[in-house]
Amino acid sequence: MHKIIITTQTCIKKTYVALHLKEDAAADLEIAPLEETATESIGTICIGKIKDIQPKLHGMFVDIQKGKTCYMDLRSLSDTWFVKRARAEQITQGDELVVQIKRERTGNKFPIVSGQLEFAGAYLVLTNEAKGVGYSKKLSAETKKRLQSLPFVSKFEGSLIFRTNAESATDEELTKEFAQLSASYRKLSSEYRYRTCYSVLKEPELFFMPMLSHIRFEELEQIIVDQPVLYQKLQEKFQDIPEMLDKLSFFDKKTENSYGLNARYSINSLIEHALQERVWLKSGAYLIIQPTEAMTVIDVNSGKNEGKKKQKDYFFRINLEAATEIARQLRLRNISGICVVDFINLTSKEEEQQLLSYMSGLLKDDPVSAQAIDITSLGLMEITRKKQKKSLREQLEYCS
Repeated sequence: MHKIIITTQTCIKKTYVALHLKEDAAADLEIAPLEETATESIGTICIGKIKDIQPKLHGMFVDIQKGKTCYMDLRSLSDTWFVKRARAEQITQGDELVVQIKRERTGNKFPIVSGQLEFAGAYLVLTNEAKGVGYSKKLSAETKKRLQSLPFVSKFEGSLIFRTNAESATDEELTKEFAQLSASYRKLSSEYRYRTCYSVLKEPELFFMPMLSHIRFEELEQIIVDQPVLYQKLQEKFQDIPEMLDKLSFFDKKTENSYGLNARYSINSLIEHALQERVWLKSGAYLIIQPTEAMTVIDVNSGKNEGKKKQKDYFFRINLEAATEIARQLRLRNISGICVVDFINLTSKEEEQQLLSYMSGLLKDDPVSAQAIDITSLGLMEITRKKQKKSLREQLEYCS
C-alpha cells in the first residue's frame, strides 16, 4: 500500500515536502519552495520567443521570460502552435510559439521545453500531437480493448493516452474527465493566438502530483496534509474523484494531540540519510553513492559478516539485495542521467544476466523512465534514468 505525506519543512526556509511511503518505506521525496514563479515548474504552458537556432545541435534556444532561456529540440516542432511566425515554412529568430516545460534547470543545463503539449488528468492525458491512442504499459490487453471502444476515443483530433488508473475507472468517469480535459484543451487552442509573448497559458500541477499519477487508486491508502490552504486545493482538485477525496485527510496536531508530521514520519532524518554517501544494507553490506558532474558512481561493498563470505552464493545474494536498494535510492534521491554500479564478485555470465534481468524488473516500477543497459567487460552495470527534475540534493540547495 502507498501513503503520501505533505507538510512544510521547518529546517529549510519556505519549503513544502512530500513523502511517498510504499509499504511504510520511503519511495519518493519531493521538495519545493512555497513561493515559486510558474514558469520555473514542469508542466507550465507559456508563450516563448525563439532566441537562437542551432541546426547543428538539432535544437534552438527559446526565451520564456526576459532573461530566462530554455532549450528546445527541433524534432518537437511538428505539432507546435505558433503565435507569430515570419515565414510559414521556416522557423525564424523572433518567432513566438506555445511551449511546455518538460525538464527543470539542472546544474548548468538549460530547462527543456517542447511544442508537444500535455493536459493530464487522473485517468487520461491529452496532447496536441497527431499520434492517435496510447496506453500505460501496466494496462492489460483486455482493458485496452475496453477503453478503445469508448465513443470519445475517435473524436479527439490530437493524441489521447490512458493512464494506469483508467483500468479501475468507469466509462462514465472516463467520459467526464475527457470532457473536462478536452474543454481545457479547446479553450487554450482557441485563445493562444491572442495572448502576448511570455504569457503563462496553463500553470503546472501541484509539485507532488506526479507521485500520484503512477499509483493505482486501490493501492493508495491515504494522503495526509497539515497545511489548510493546500488541503483546500486538494479538496477542489479531487471533488470529481470520490476515491481520492475519501483518502484525503487533514492532520491537525492540536486535535491529534501529537507532534507534527515532520516528527511523526522522521522526515528530517530521511532527508539527512538520503544525502549521505554510505547506505547500509540489512545484511551488513553497504553502498557508496558518489554523484559526479558526468555520472553517478555506486560501489557495492560486502562490509560486515566476514565469516559468511565463504558461503555459497553469498556475494550473489548481496548483489541482489544491493540492486533492490539501488533502485530505491535512484528514485528517492532522484538520481538521473548515467549511473555506473560496481557489483561484487560477478563470477559468470549467467550471474551477470540474472542480475541484469533482476535490476531491469525493479526499474520498471520507477515512474521516471529508467533502464539497465548492460554489464561491461569490467563487471560494471550501466543504468540510465531520464532527467526531468532536480536531484534531491539540488532541490535542497535551490530551496535554501
